[in-house]
Parts: sequence; structure tokens; C-alpha cells
Amino acid sequence: MIKAASGRESDASVNCLLAALKEAQDSVRSYDSKAQIVGVGFIFTIGIITKLGASLPGTSELNMTGVILFWMLGIVPILMYGFVLYPSRNSVKSLQSYKEIVRHKFYISSERPRDLDTYLKDIGSGDWSAEIAYELIKVSSLRDLKRVRFIRALRTSAFSFSVVAVLQILRSSGLDILGRG
Repeated sequence: MIKAASGRESDASVNCLLAALKEAQDSVRSYDSKAQIVGVGFIFTIGIITKLGASLPGTSELNMTGVILFWMLGIVPILMYGFVLYPSRNSVKSLQSYKEIVRHKFYISSERPRDLDTYLKDIGSGDWSAEIAYELIKVSSLRDLKRVRFIRALRTSAFSFSVVAVLQILRSSGLDILGRG
């Protein structure tokens, strides 16, 4: 169960928890920025690669294999960056038992709507350390989820670039496995 601290220890705990929460929130935002930048870069790069591939000798008609490859190699990585930006909103399982104890004073949840009087009453009571720790665990979980998804999107992009490079090298050497030449 949650034990309340008192005096200076309580103030120091709250300050440390606020600093940790700010760092976790900054990390979440940085993954959003990274995913946006790398996603846009991927889109531009695929456009350049597609134009380069179209300029190589051979016809430009795509068969079914070409269309499937385009979607797998061009669109799937874009979707992966989208999963970084818009993760699922599942709660952290380890926090389920604290839902009744925490009054959501730090972050107002749409799951627990309340009026101004109730909110002001909640602010005056309860344990701020528990409130901030609860939010810190939630935000840290979101940060970790975004990190995993960002790395997965980068790996998907690297795989796409590798396959496109191999296909273009084979095509430029006269072997077009997609049957366009």
C-alpha cells in the first residue's frame, strides 16, 4: 500500500517525482518528433528510389508481385511510424489495483469526469507523491512502448531499403525477377 511521507522528505520526493515525470514526458515527445521526421524522410526517399527505379531499362508495368512488394516495402514502414505517434491507450496492468486510491489530481482523466468543486476537494486531500508516481509509471510505460515501436519502424524501413536495393541491382544487371523487362 502507499505510505505518505512528511515534511522535507515529502517535498523532496514530490520534486524528484515531478522531475522524473517531466523527463519521461519529454522522452515521449521526442519519440513523436523522431517518428515524424524519419517517417517523412522515408516517404521522400521511397519517392526518389521509385523514380530511380523507373528510369532503369525495362518496361514500367507492374505485375501482381510488384504491387504487393510496393505495398509491403513502401506503405508498411509508414504505418509503423504511425503506430509510434498513435499508440494504444491501454493502462499499465500493475497500476490497476491503485485506481481507487489515486484521485487523478495531476492528470485529469476523461474516464473519471468531475466538476470543479470535486476537483478542488481532491487537490486538497490525498497524497501528491502517489499521484505523481502513478502518472510517472503510466508515462514511462508509454515512453517504453514508443521506443520499441520506433525501433521496429526503423528496422522495417531498413529491410525495405535493402530489398529495394537488391531488386534494383538485379534489374540493372539484366535480371528482373518482377518480370518487367
